[in-house]
Amino acid sequence: VVHSAPVIQERISGGQAQITGNFTMEEARDLAIVLRAGALPAPVNILEERTVGPSLGSDSIRQGVMATMIGSLLVILFLIIYYRLSGAIADVALILNILFVLAAMAALNATFTLPGIAGLILTIGMSVDANVLINERIREEQKRGSSVRAAIANGYGRAFRAIFDSNLTTFATALILLMVASEEIKGFAIVMMLGLIANMFTALFVTRFIFDFLISRRLLDKPLTMFGMLQSFQINWMGLRPLFLVVSGTLFIGGLTVFFTRDEAANSKYDIEFTGGTSAQIDLRPGTAYTRKIVEDKFHEY
Repeated sequence: VVHSAPVIQERISGGQAQITGNFTMEEARDLAIVLRAGALPAPVNILEERTVGPSLGSDSIRQGVMATMIGSLLVILFLIIYYRLSGAIADVALILNILFVLAAMAALNATFTLPGIAGLILTIGMSVDANVLINERIREEQKRGSSVRAAIANGYGRAFRAIFDSNLTTFATALILLMVASEEIKGFAIVMMLGLIANMFTALFVTRFIFDFLISRRLLDKPLTMFGMLQSFQINWMGLRPLFLVVSGTLFIGGLTVFFTRDEAANSKYDIEFTGGTSAQIDLRPGTAYTRKIVEDKFHEY
C-alpha cells in the first residue's frame, strides 16, 4: 500500500529531513509510524512489466490511426454505393459519431491506448449497424407503398427497439469490463461506452433531423433509391431454428472441450498477461544484419 509519494527536493544529510504536504494530524502520525518501521518483510511479485520505446510507440500510433482511417473510408464508400442518399446521411452520422467520441475523450483528459483505438473502430461498426437497420426498415415500408415521409417515420419507429436493445446490451458489457478488467481493457470499455452513447444520438436524432429537413424543404419528395442484393429470396429462418441450435451447441461444446483439454506443456492456452514471465518485442529494420534465427539463438544463449 502506498502511504506517501513525496517529491525529493534535496539530498537528505545530517540525519535530518522534512516532508511537507497537506497532511492531517492522523495522516502525519501514520506516515511517521511507517517510516519508523522501515522496510516491511512483504514479498513483491512483479506480474507484468512493460517498456515501450519511442519507435514502437510511434509505430503503434501510426498503425492504429491508419487502420481507423482505412476502415472508416471503406465503410463510408460502402454506405454511399449501397444506400445512396440514405448512405450519405448515414456517413454524416458516422463522422459525427467519431468526432463526438474524440471530443469526449479530450474533455475527460482521457488517454488513448491500443485497446481504446480498437474500441473506436468497433464503435464505427455499431454506428453502421444502426443505420443499416433503419435504411432496411425504410426500404420495407417503401415496398408496401408508403410515401417517403411515412416510410421514414415508420422505419425509425420499427428499428428503434432493435437499435436500443443492441446498444444497451453492449453498453452493459462495456460497463462490466470497466469495473473488473485491467487498465488496458478499461480504455477499450471507456471508448466503447462513449461511442454507444454518441451512436444513439447520431443514428436516431441526427439522421432523422436531416431527413425531416430535406422533406420540409421539398428537397426529398420521391422514394429513396437503394441498391439491393438477394431481395427476392424468401427464407424461413425461424423454421430452421432446430438446425441452428444443433450447430451452435456443437460449436459451443466443441470449443470448450478443445480449450480445456489443450496440452499446457506444448501450447499454453494462457498468454503472458495471465501466467507472468518475460515478453520481448523486437523490430528488425530493413538492412540489418540480424535475422529472426540469429536473434532467437542469442536469446537461447542467455
